[in-house]
Amino acid sequence: MPAFAHTVAAGIVIAAGVYLIALAAVALARPALARRFLLGFAQTAAVHYTEMAGRILVGFALLVASPRMLFSHFFFWFGVALMASSVLLLCLPWKWHRSMGERVLPKFASFLGIVSFVSLLLGGLLVTATVAAPSNISLEGTREG
Repeated sequence: MPAFAHTVAAGIVIAAGVYLIALAAVALARPALARRFLLGFAQTAAVHYTEMAGRILVGFALLVASPRMLFSHFFFWFGVALMASSVLLLCLPWKWHRSMGERVLPKFASFLGIVSFVSLLLGGLLVTATVAAPSNISLEGTREG
């Protein structure tokens, strides 16, 4: 894979991490706004397909960037899981996703403190694992020596 592809993938992973950090900040500073945002997932077909496209994009970026990240195996499999769950949701009618969201998201939003902590933790981990990876990791994920 060309180095440019790794650079673009790393940028997407960092952007996803910053997104999660921003979500945590909004959840702490403006909880009502964060609840409305979380409860808005899968409310229309357009939102559903946009969410799935974003998840697949980030999942694929993790697959490409993971060999150069700290905890590369973890992030590789996290990318696989993100892509697989997104493809599964794409195979189901989007209204099923909305129905599931209507049942689960209100409970999820009631634990906004935990959600913000996990979001901050995962976002920080994504950014740190991408930026702080040693420069002597080759494309195959093995250390050159």
